[in-house]
Amino acid sequence: MSKTSVEGKKDRLLRLGREQEVRLKEELSSQENRSYVRAAAYANAALRYYTAAGDSKKIKELKAKALKYRQLSASELTQTLPPISADIQKVVNDEICLVIKKCTSFDTLSECLDYLARLSRLVPNYGEIAKHASEHLPLTSIIANHTVIDSEGHLISDDDEENYWTYHHYDLEMQVYIYEIAGVFQKLRLEKDLNNVTMMDYVLSKGILGSEECVKLQSAFVNHFIVGDNIAAVYILSPTIEGLIISLSRRLGIDVVAQDRGRITSRDISLGTNNITSESFTNVWGENFCRMIDYLLYNNFGPKLRHRTAHGSISIKECNDTSVVILLYILIKILNLVRITKKSTSEPQDDK
Repeated sequence: MSKTSVEGKKDRLLRLGREQEVRLKEELSSQENRSYVRAAAYANAALRYYTAAGDSKKIKELKAKALKYRQLSASELTQTLPPISADIQKVVNDEICLVIKKCTSFDTLSECLDYLARLSRLVPNYGEIAKHASEHLPLTSIIANHTVIDSEGHLISDDDEENYWTYHHYDLEMQVYIYEIAGVFQKLRLEKDLNNVTMMDYVLSKGILGSEECVKLQSAFVNHFIVGDNIAAVYILSPTIEGLIISLSRRLGIDVVAQDRGRITSRDISLGTNNITSESFTNVWGENFCRMIDYLLYNNFGPKLRHRTAHGSISIKECNDTSVVILLYILIKILNLVRITKKSTSEPQDDK
C-alpha cells in the first residue's frame, strides 16, 4: 500500500471521528432530549475511528469521555426501565432441593464435601453451551451492533454477539449451580458442623498442600466462620487459590514459568483467561473446570473475583457469603481432582 493511500485512509478515519464528536456535542447540548445512551454510542464510535487512525491524543481524550457517558447511561437506563418480576423458583426448586439433600446425606462431613466436589453436573458444560448459543443467536445480532458494559462502565465486548450470548447462557446456568452449592454449604454448617476447624481438617486430610498454603487457608476460614469477616476471607482465598492452581499445575507437568520480555529473568505466570483456558491447562484439569475457574475468577463476563481483588475494585457488598462459598467450592474441587502418588512423574528429573 502506497504512502499516499495510507495517509488518505488515516484522513478519512480522522474525519469520521470528528463527525462523531460533532454528534456527541449536539447530543449533550440538547437539554430536553439529551440521552447519555446515545452520547456513549457517539463517544464509542469516535474512539473506534481514532484508534484505527492511531491518534494517541484523541484516543486518550475519547477513552475518558466514553467511560464517563457509559457510566451515566447505565444510571439513565436504571431510572427509565419499568419494574418487572419473574418467579423462576418453582421451575428449579425441586431439582435444587434434591441436590442439596443428596450432598448432605452422608454420615461424615468429609464424605459430603467429597461428593459435592465430584458432582460433575454442578460444572457447566462449556462446549454444549457454546454450541447452543451459536445455533440460537437472537435476530439483533444480525441487524445491530452489540456492546457490553460492566458494572464500572468499562466496555468489555464490542460487536461480539456470539461470545456474549455464550456467556449469557453460561451465567444463567452457573447462577443455579451457585445457588445449589451455597445451599449445600449452609446445610453442612447446620447439620454436619462445618466450621473453621472441620474445614481445615478436611484440607489437611488430603495431604496435598504445603504449610504456607495451609496457614493462609486457616486465616481465611477463621475470618469467614468465626469473625464473619468475608472481606478478609475473599482477599485471602482468591490469591491463595490462584497460587495453589499454579503450584499444583507445576507439579502436574504444566509449564507455568514466564520469561520477562527481552531479558533472561523469569517468574511464575499470572493466571488469566488466555492461559487458564489454554490447551496445556485444559488437558490436565479438564476444559469445563478451567472454563468455570476462568468465569468465576478472571473473565470479564463473570464476577472475576481474583482479578478484582488483585486490583482492589471489588465492592464491599460483593465480598459476601456467596463469594466465599464460590472460592471454597473451587478449593474442594481442586483437592479432589489431585491425588498423591508414591512417585510423582511430574517432578523434575536430573539430567543424565
